[in-house]
Amino acid sequence: MERAKGLGRFSLFAHLIYNRSYFRLAVLSGFALATALLLPGRSGQFATYEVGQVWQQSEVVAPFDFPIRKDEAAYREEKAQVAASLPAVFLEQAGVAETQQQKLADWFEQLQELVQQQRRTGGELRTSELRPTLPPELFRHYVERPDLLRRNAERASQLMEQIYRIGYIDRQVSELNSPYLSLRSKPGLEKRRREVSQVFDRSRLLTYTQDKLKDLEGEEARMVQQTIFYFVKPNYAYSEELNEAERQAALAMVLPHYGVVKQGEVIIRPGEPITAERARQLRALSFELFQAGSDRTAESLRFVGQLVLVVLLVTMVAFFLRLNRRRIYYRRRGFLLLFSIYLLMLALLTAVQNIALQNGSSLELNLVFIVPLCMAPLMITVFFDDRVAYFSNTILSILAGLICQSNFEVFLVQMVAGSMVVFNLTRLKRRAQFFQTAGIALLAYCATFIAYQLYQKGSLIDIPYANLILFVVNVAFTLGTYPLIYFIERFFGLTSDLTFMELLDTDHPVLKELARKAPGTYQHSLQVANIAEEVAKRIGANPVLVHVGGLFHDIGKMARAEFFTENQKSDTSPHEGLSPLESARIIIDHVVHGAELAREKRLPEEIVEFILTHHGTSRVEFFYRKHLELPLPPKSTDEQQFRYPGPLPSTKELAIVMLADSVEAAARSLDNPTAEDISRLVHNIITAKINDHQLDEAQLTFHDLSIIKRELVALLQSIHHSRIKYPEAAPPRPMVV
Repeated sequence: MERAKGLGRFSLFAHLIYNRSYFRLAVLSGFALATALLLPGRSGQFATYEVGQVWQQSEVVAPFDFPIRKDEAAYREEKAQVAASLPAVFLEQAGVAETQQQKLADWFEQLQELVQQQRRTGGELRTSELRPTLPPELFRHYVERPDLLRRNAERASQLMEQIYRIGYIDRQVSELNSPYLSLRSKPGLEKRRREVSQVFDRSRLLTYTQDKLKDLEGEEARMVQQTIFYFVKPNYAYSEELNEAERQAALAMVLPHYGVVKQGEVIIRPGEPITAERARQLRALSFELFQAGSDRTAESLRFVGQLVLVVLLVTMVAFFLRLNRRRIYYRRRGFLLLFSIYLLMLALLTAVQNIALQNGSSLELNLVFIVPLCMAPLMITVFFDDRVAYFSNTILSILAGLICQSNFEVFLVQMVAGSMVVFNLTRLKRRAQFFQTAGIALLAYCATFIAYQLYQKGSLIDIPYANLILFVVNVAFTLGTYPLIYFIERFFGLTSDLTFMELLDTDHPVLKELARKAPGTYQHSLQVANIAEEVAKRIGANPVLVHVGGLFHDIGKMARAEFFTENQKSDTSPHEGLSPLESARIIIDHVVHGAELAREKRLPEEIVEFILTHHGTSRVEFFYRKHLELPLPPKSTDEQQFRYPGPLPSTKELAIVMLADSVEAAARSLDNPTAEDISRLVHNIITAKINDHQLDEAQLTFHDLSIIKRELVALLQSIHHSRIKYPEAAPPRPMVV
């Protein structure tokens, strides 16, 4: 029972959210709250300043003790340098030198005894008892020259002593990053510090012994060297524990800040120049305020101010959509997509801004310029229209200025670049426009940034040109909008102008089928599409959408093409023998059949709208009047049965196709019409639509209707222009002879 109650409450909540009014309220409230939380607290109070300028704001006094933090990259580099400069610690291996030297002496003593025994007794050589062994030839040489054996024994002993006195380590010098070594007899006692070139490793020992024994004959030198290498062992071993302890102690001495500013200390006064040190202190204070905030009351009031600002901006967007773009305002998916794009861009901008602030990046390289905010107006233009995109770019630029430290500069740069993107995509006709738009955005970014810097500094030299690289990366990210559009279409179930451009192809299977089954309707649709597109351009509607809507608006006539005048090839009408009501139902059903076919062929829902609304709820006038001429019983039929099911067109685009369809069809019935005939026809049709309330929801102004009427007349006159009737030639006169 409790579970059922819980599910019931959840269902009620879901219903309220999904309800149009509650849904919009939830989206607007969620966006306003999220954006207010994204805005920085006091981190932006020292926003517009640069080194070299004069401080124009009020006096800044440290409200508490705070450190002047180092740039994160510089801090890491300093620690790396300290770690690399530490000497590698090697701990002396007690007794190794004495033990190995004694082993060497014992070996030579054993060799000397074998030599003496061989001299006394002769016989078979017994050098196999030695470790290491000697070549027989060298043993015989020592038997013949025992003085050489004593000399070589002394040389080997001296070399071994010299090696241990200098120090022999158990690592290759090439493996060590430090230029120095710390040789220690005990963990806490440094015996001596040496350069790495002053101790022996395996390779250096080989070179050293070869040089010291070069006066000996080849076999003797090789024997002495091999003997030394056999007995010598490193007397200093690398200590992992001591090296790590030394490293941690040294790194602990590297502070993450340059110093500390004490509470009450004046950081800068009005009129003082902003030096590098003062700029560092201001950034440090901004960071501390951003991290911790000040007193609770001030922070709460500040958040209230932020929230009110965002609510005002969101209210502006909502009213703009409700008054000018009802199609977006009343459609959940479009409404949600619009504010999702807003929030995504602002969240990305906030993340980059926080990273830049925490890493202590300077104002010379403003990392927020890497954020591709132009993706927002680009996507909004493609999915909605240029006016919504331009208005959205303005709102986003304002919010970006509030989020970022370089308030006005970020606002100005984004406002100009985003506007140029919208202007270039107002008439999207080919995919290459995306790359053209990216180039225009890059030029707008760079030109606006350089112009503002010149205005601020009055010098070409002081402009931080490194920011131009960020603009290049920004535009490269912006190009990622093109593949992203496909996924947005699938996720939100919306259709972009790119998809509509694909539907402009008259080789589309549905249009080819229409041309085959209903050729008259096909030609009519082509004319309606062309007329509607030109009209849409004149009143600022979407010409691509209108053209596609005109192409597909009558595809439902394929079901019973012969019942429509433009497809009839003989004087005999299939309506003969049918009652006016039956004929009207056949005519009306082409709207229903068209919508079903469009959905079956997976055409966008926007195209289905054109099919359903191109007659609105108007009446099939011809058959209705025939019905009125019938005897009384059938005449009592409800007039609504002669009306199309609707709905009424709710946008300018839908209304344009409705009017273009009506006037084009009517103009076909005129025989050699004059300009006055066409003008009268267009005026009467538009007036009839208005009087029949077919345009009540279309968002058309009187000015729009005036332009539409003028364009329709001009276009129809160009299609149905009258030719001059030339007089017949006079008969030839008889020749007078």
